[in-house]
Amino acid sequence: MNISPDYLIERKKNKSQLRNWKLIVTLLLIIISILIGMNNSSFLPIEKSIGDDYIGSVLIEEIILEDAKRDRKLEKIIDNNHIKALIVHVNSPGGSVVGSEKIYNLFRKISAKKPIVVVMGTLAASGGYLISLGADYIITHNGTITGSIGVIFQTAEITELAEKLGIKFNNFKSGELKATPNPTEKVTEAVRDAIMSNIQDTYEYFVELVAIRRGFSIEETKKIADGRIYSGRQALKLKLVDAIGDQDDAIKWLQDVKKIDSKLKVKEIVLKPKPKLLEMLFDDMDNMLPSFFKNKFQGLGVIFK
Repeated sequence: MNISPDYLIERKKNKSQLRNWKLIVTLLLIIISILIGMNNSSFLPIEKSIGDDYIGSVLIEEIILEDAKRDRKLEKIIDNNHIKALIVHVNSPGGSVVGSEKIYNLFRKISAKKPIVVVMGTLAASGGYLISLGADYIITHNGTITGSIGVIFQTAEITELAEKLGIKFNNFKSGELKATPNPTEKVTEAVRDAIMSNIQDTYEYFVELVAIRRGFSIEETKKIADGRIYSGRQALKLKLVDAIGDQDDAIKWLQDVKKIDSKLKVKEIVLKPKPKLLEMLFDDMDNMLPSFFKNKFQGLGVIFK
């Protein structure tokens, strides 16, 4: 077997690269071990890391979607005997119907075991208001944007634009209402009626919740449930909320009305923790290693054969 000088040079270069990467991986493993030791306590569940009774505090923010991890953490609050009450800070413009419905139902389950108060932030509209209905008491700020009781479904249609570009769409389906609305089809009356029927049914569900939880008739609710937003002051006048205030007022209500011990402290329960350095490191490794082995070791194929 003849070994050329170029082969020997390439092999030496690859060995050097491999040695460097082994050193980097070793250092990373050492760093990871240190981080695991430093952050070990953060992996303990809330029930084990906190021994005293307290008032829990959670934050629901941004767009509300389905979130299994969030829901499991809320479920744990139900049977946690150390949590004597719950304050929920809501700062959300709304979101999906099912995501909001799940949180509302969990709040009602929590309420069956311990009192729950919502404190609205800048936004508590649409789905943000729907989940607030699950609480026993709703507190808002003067400038909170709330209300927006209604349902919206948006889609685009690009058929005319496609025609101008010389594009023609062909959709083959079992019925006119399958996969509608569709951006590549014009909205027919039948499609419009079907979508509006769905929206109206979901709207009726929202209205019923408001009527039941706020003590209105369906007729009274529909007068204010036209989709408009309200300030906190307006919402109070319409009896959509119970008071203007903040967390201190929530605590006072819990003490005065629900007889919660005034000595209990408020402790935050994180529903959506920020990614830990360790998790981000593993994510980076997941992205880096496939590219590394593909690009860096392709020259070593002859050695490993």
